[in-house]
Amino acid sequence: MASEPPKSSPTISIVVSTYNSAELLPACLGQLSRQSAIGECEVLVIDSGSEQNEAAVCTAFQTEFPALLYERTPRETIYSAWNRALTKARGRYFVNANTDDSLHPHALSLLKSALDRYPEAVIAYGDWIWSNTPNASFPVDPSCPHIRHEAYHPSIPLTYCYTGCTQFWRTEKLRQLGGFRSQRWAAADYEALTDIVRRRWAAAYVPAPIAAYYQNPAGLSLASQRSFQEFVEIRNALREQVPISAIYDVDEADATACAAGWVGLAQRALHIYAPWAAGPDPDFDYATFAAQQALTRDPSSRPAKRLLKALAKKQRTTWDKLLGRRLDQVRGMALSRVPEPPPRVKPLVAAIDQDGRTPHHHQWKPSCQRPA
Repeated sequence: MASEPPKSSPTISIVVSTYNSAELLPACLGQLSRQSAIGECEVLVIDSGSEQNEAAVCTAFQTEFPALLYERTPRETIYSAWNRALTKARGRYFVNANTDDSLHPHALSLLKSALDRYPEAVIAYGDWIWSNTPNASFPVDPSCPHIRHEAYHPSIPLTYCYTGCTQFWRTEKLRQLGGFRSQRWAAADYEALTDIVRRRWAAAYVPAPIAAYYQNPAGLSLASQRSFQEFVEIRNALREQVPISAIYDVDEADATACAAGWVGLAQRALHIYAPWAAGPDPDFDYATFAAQQALTRDPSSRPAKRLLKALAKKQRTTWDKLLGRRLDQVRGMALSRVPEPPPRVKPLVAAIDQDGRTPHHHQWKPSCQRPA
């Protein structure tokens, strides 16, 4: 590897779980070796009972990079492998690297800088690129979709997983969560994000493409419906259990403030637009649920009553008309008259210079105020 291994304890622990990926592993480790922060890293390769010779690949890299550790285990889930690495990790930050994906050369530096700057954040995430080839090199083909995210808001995990395939954790905090649910097939990383909401922790966003994710038709996320089924189960559990005071900075004893929070959440449900989606995908059922919760907390809430009335009309309106007309009416009414309470945690965004690095950081501020 090009850089010298860390002379003391590493700052970043990278876990690579591999199973029958001997052909992909050299490119994966190679791009890790070119990370600008590699001198602060250790790499923990967990061979999950592979039928191929990943051990030989790791041995070749260890001659140049002694901070690469290899362990072979019986076949286990990817989250069991990550947890195994978590128990061995010496770095104060913990991140996964998938064998068929790739990281921008400054990805780990960017993510580390974000958590260094914001001690209240437990995880850092960024934009990503969808690639049709494994281990895509940066710069990635510009025809590949660039998935742009937004600053963290605690309501986001109620809808989708915002970290993509790379999670850059504060090691201590991930250990406090107990790591990942090892029995999960493909959604335990998303489940950990829902735990962040429950604990009212913060996340830092890096507004730059940090990774290229291979859209592998045989991968965990796309090969079957099991991943989606786990996601829905975890999402619904969060929706049913989370108090509104974990989303917004409101006092649970203040019925009016809590109702305003639930109305805010209903408005967000009507604005759902996953970064990778072709268009808006409003969740009318959840918007109705949130508006009903608002009315339960404050039966006199006029915004909740107006929302429920407008949402009820969608039952008598075709989908096209709803998207073309009535949804705009619902959105315009809700946003123009009902400002949201502030979020429970502040949105934190790292500033990026033209070279893709972090010269300084700032707290995100909205470009415009919502009309009263």
